[in-house]
Amino acid sequence: MLAAAAAAEGEAVVYEHLERYLERNGEEATFEGWIAQLHPENVRVDDRLLLPASRHATLWKEQRRRAAAARGKESRAEFIACTGLKGRGRLWPCGPRALAEEPGTAMAPDTAEASYDPDEPGPSEAPQPRAVAPPEPREVVVTVLPGEARQRLLGFGGSMTEASAAVIMGSPRREQVLDDLFLPPAAGGAGVSVVRVPIGASDFALEPPGAYSYRDSEAAPFDASRDEALLVPCLQAAKRRCPHLTLIGSPWSAPGWMKSSGSLVGGSLRPAMLPQYCRYLLQAVLFWQSHGLPLHAVTLQNEPFHGWAKYPCMTLDEGQQARLAALLSRLLRANGLATRVLGHDHNYSLVKRAEALLAAASPGDIDGTAWHAYQGRPADALHGAVASLPVYVTEQTAHTHRPREAEEKGTAAGSVAWAVRNVLVGPALLGAVCGLQWNLALDETCGPVLRGGPTNCRGLVEVPSGGGPHERSPEWYGVAHASAAVAAATEAAGCWRVASSRDCEAEKVTVLVTATAGGRWSVVAHNGGGAPVRLRIAFDQAPAEGAGEEEEGAEAPELTSPVWSWEEWQEWLRVEADG
Repeated sequence: MLAAAAAAEGEAVVYEHLERYLERNGEEATFEGWIAQLHPENVRVDDRLLLPASRHATLWKEQRRRAAAARGKESRAEFIACTGLKGRGRLWPCGPRALAEEPGTAMAPDTAEASYDPDEPGPSEAPQPRAVAPPEPREVVVTVLPGEARQRLLGFGGSMTEASAAVIMGSPRREQVLDDLFLPPAAGGAGVSVVRVPIGASDFALEPPGAYSYRDSEAAPFDASRDEALLVPCLQAAKRRCPHLTLIGSPWSAPGWMKSSGSLVGGSLRPAMLPQYCRYLLQAVLFWQSHGLPLHAVTLQNEPFHGWAKYPCMTLDEGQQARLAALLSRLLRANGLATRVLGHDHNYSLVKRAEALLAAASPGDIDGTAWHAYQGRPADALHGAVASLPVYVTEQTAHTHRPREAEEKGTAAGSVAWAVRNVLVGPALLGAVCGLQWNLALDETCGPVLRGGPTNCRGLVEVPSGGGPHERSPEWYGVAHASAAVAAATEAAGCWRVASSRDCEAEKVTVLVTATAGGRWSVVAHNGGGAPVRLRIAFDQAPAEGAGEEEEGAEAPELTSPVWSWEEWQEWLRVEADG
């Protein structure tokens, strides 16, 4: 009797603790978070607590269901699937959850890929369809202005570092990894169509042998054989999947003997070495071109105002960048190369330094600017003199140890939404021609990485060193969404952004409208609010020739929008109107 009473009292304490936890954390509550507070010794949740019959798991499920019923919804995220103007609408799924084919029904997640959630069926339970009562969505009207074309969009992607190439080419499943990155979304891939390539070592190079340049001493010949071993074959395999792959080269450092530090780490370019460094960069461009991998553009220096890292880096102030751009642009043209020269290649927050660079450079020496999203916002930088030239967003990484864990920006869904606003769709609305994440692939240790480099970056995919199946990161899904919508991954001519009535984040709904030369129209929208919406697409005038059959001034048919429950992700919408 005493034992039974003690057990009952203990369960009451657990029950009260769970009620308080759910009340404090609401929709952000997780089973692991509750256990971490209830049993600090189980921050790494004890496997016994994860058993379907576990009393903790049972209490969790019961209380979550009660809380969901009280809130009048079963999840914190809604998905909206819309039918295209010609009946070709498609929902691009984000995450390990499959959708049932019947509207209003969502399938439980694939437990082999998803992190544990006691709300979902255990290993002994077969996943069952779950009906969802859709809330009434509010209507948002998007008026497309077909006559107002903006910038050409190159596409979206990430960087092929030596580390990325090593984990991809070293995997027995390399073909599947390459397919998942470079095939278009219609074929199941992320549709990566723009890739940044380090010129020499970045922080994500192999250790050993360590950092490297293409010319290790003044007496040594130009030698890029190390990149021939991994990067060249990996990018050639990528290009077979995406024939119009766009490459952007970026140096992390000049060879050490050209610098004030005498090393790849730290220091600045010695003024007398400017002509030699220009020839070095020209040789790098010619090297990549000789392997069928021409560089669309080369940036003058990766993060030129961050020269104190413990991996290859170099400071290059505005005046040095302007002088380097003047020499390099002329040298490229003299050799018949159309490679563009991009300045800055640093954060949005340093917009004053980018403006100073553009003011110091002669017209025609700099073809555009490159930007990172680690500090500042797109709207802080992409305006005025900066917006008068093409804008490239070339780097942003998510920081976490495992893709399935929440990271510094919150949940996985929050991480994707942040990337859409600051790297992908948001910058495109302000004129950017591309949006790139950082490493395309890393292993389960967030490496390989040089000594002194960051150890908490994740790639678009995680490729296990043991040879198992790779895992997609949240950012993979953001790139896949954007790539699918702009169609840059399926048409060599690319596409153009077209103005609409919602070119800004009004009412937390971000909408990007694009069109191709072949008359294919696409809309990608991100709903950053807490409620589902129904998009209504209208044309301000008749679309361009071949883009549709609507009469002038006629409104496009209203899009249907069944609502799906998807607990791990924020609202997403992809509409494709094929004329």
